[in-house]
Amino acid sequence: MNRHTKGTLGEAAVLFELVKQGYEIFLPYADWAPFDMVVYKDGILKRVSIRYTSLTKNKSSWEVGLRNVSRKKEGLLIKKFNNLECDLLAVYVAPEERVVILDTKNVKNTTSLSIRKRG
Repeated sequence: MNRHTKGTLGEAAVLFELVKQGYEIFLPYADWAPFDMVVYKDGILKRVSIRYTSLTKNKSSWEVGLRNVSRKKEGLLIKKFNNLECDLLAVYVAPEERVVILDTKNVKNTTSLSIRKRG
């Protein structure tokens, strides 16, 4: 599965979960925003960044990459995660088919994080 397919799958899973939780979903018109969607519930708007993971860090956790890497004429452009650019971080853990939603105030690392496996 290529990264575009993984991204689409992660977005679909997060959309489904947030709709189940009663959020209204708003998607950006262009793809240059520092977040993937905006959600609305109880009079509050929140910006959401979405990540996909299927990488195991060890027997008890999943590794989630937070930085974005893109190839430009000048070389690689690496953008670290900025928890001020979004309000929620939604991670689709593919092998467990679950979505984990984190308040970005609690996300301190800018390159990766670990999510405990179920069980």
